[in-house]
Amino acid sequence: MLSLTFGLVAAVCWGLHDFIIRILKQPKGIYASIAAVLFFGCLLQSPVALLNADFSHISILALSVSVASGSFFALAGISLYKAFINGPIKLVAPIVGGYPVFSLIFSSLNGNLPNGIQVGAVIIIVICAGYVAASKEENEGDLANKKTAILWAVLSSFGFASSFALGQYASNLSDQYALLLPNRISALIALILIAKYLNKPIVPDLSEWRIFALMALLDAVAQGFVISSGKLEFPVYASISASLFGLVTILLAAFFLREKISSKQWIAILLVFVGLTILSY
Repeated sequence: MLSLTFGLVAAVCWGLHDFIIRILKQPKGIYASIAAVLFFGCLLQSPVALLNADFSHISILALSVSVASGSFFALAGISLYKAFINGPIKLVAPIVGGYPVFSLIFSSLNGNLPNGIQVGAVIIIVICAGYVAASKEENEGDLANKKTAILWAVLSSFGFASSFALGQYASNLSDQYALLLPNRISALIALILIAKYLNKPIVPDLSEWRIFALMALLDAVAQGFVISSGKLEFPVYASISASLFGLVTILLAAFFLREKISSKQWIAILLVFVGLTILSY
């Protein structure tokens, strides 16, 4: 069905986006790179918002929640970059892609307790992701970096889950297109404030602007397909298939970067995404 196709397009776009992060040269640092992507994202989403949004019914609450969503998105983006710097894609992608686990926890806190199938899916995800993380195929000298990568990947997963949950709540309060720009602009502002506090460079290397624009385009297209699926029949299928973006990234890394993945690791990675698919229901 069409909603499933929309989600698969989003998964491919986000998978390519994360793969580019892994191979991107960052002479000015990750904060400058993320700032460039967010800036180009604002430019690309501006015409979409201006042509489709109804700005007359934005409540203060919806705007505030959208700003909070954008701030968590900036935190998730920083953590994602740091995770990919410290660890291989086969380690980072399943953990970051496990954000539905946090979504399930947030839902439980709101009184929506998980059923037995969802609990089983969480167990599968945690065990299989842990197996990939504990793999001894890398040299022992990489152990410290692996632990750092896991920490940042978990933080990124939490950030994305928080951003998506807040963003969906805000879209239920107001026009979803009207909140696109507040969400992105707040993410950019939050990133700038964090970078300034840490005294990190924020001005990107403009010689790489084409790469940043491509990443922003991939992100904007993916987000647009998932959002537009809300008007289709069974839009939940878009969210389900979009959560497979991590598998796309792993496949690209295995093919282009020759990241070695054993048969047991492949099984564990695939089981992670099977668990994510079950959890998305």
